[in-house]
Amino acid sequence: ALPEQAFYMVGTIDEAFEKAKTLQ
Repeated sequence: ALPEQAFYMVGTIDEAFEKAKTLQ
């Protein structure tokens, strides 16, 4: 697992969280 992939995952999770907050 490369650090870049981890960063991408974190970014995706962050975006998902933000989207969920907007939906709520």
